Amino acid sequence: MRPGMSSSRVRTSIPVEFKGGEVEGSGVIRNLGAGGMFVGSQAIPEHGEAVSLRFVMPGEGKVSLTGLVWWTTRESTERRHARPGFGLRLLDPGEGYEAAVDELLR
Repeated sequence: MRPGMSSSRVRTSIPVEFKGGEVEGSGVIRNLGAGGMFVGSQAIPEHGEAVSLRFVMPGEGKVSLTGLVWWTTRESTERRHARPGFGLRLLDPGEGYEAAVDELLR
């Protein structure tokens, strides 16, 4: 983790479009942090799949990122999830994204 980055998450409702393997869809980023996010969506890529995302980040404008599906509500047996979707670990969030997350956390 870089200095100044936070491991906290912030709740959001940012519309997002994504493609991962054979799954292409849209959803809503429900929460995000410096290293990842949860995307609420009926279309769920496979665990471990690389996913490309496009969305508008508050204070940053249009953002394109790539991440790996870290977990899905489909495979999570630990607890019941209110909304379907997947957790994503970002491969290279970039300084602009990290700065925008830090700003949202303030």
